[in-house]
Amino acid sequence: MRTLYVGGLTQQTSLAALRAMLLEYGEIEEARLISNSAQNSNHRGFAYVTFCSSKAAKAAIRALDGCKFLGGRLRVDVAR
Repeated sequence: MRTLYVGGLTQQTSLAALRAMLLEYGEIEEARLISNSAQNSNHRGFAYVTFCSSKAAKAAIRALDGCKFLGGRLRVDVAR
């Protein structure tokens, strides 16, 4: 349970901003903003983030689910 779904991201959200917000909860192994296509720089409003520990992932869920971030309301949960 180290990989999280992070939804509700606005187009103003960059990968760097996302990582900076999440680093507060623990070391990140990988973070990916999901884009519409290989040629399109716009993302689809969600990301997958893998933490190095389950403890960090759980802390991020507890702290961030439902919070506002750059104009959007986050949905943070275990990735399916």
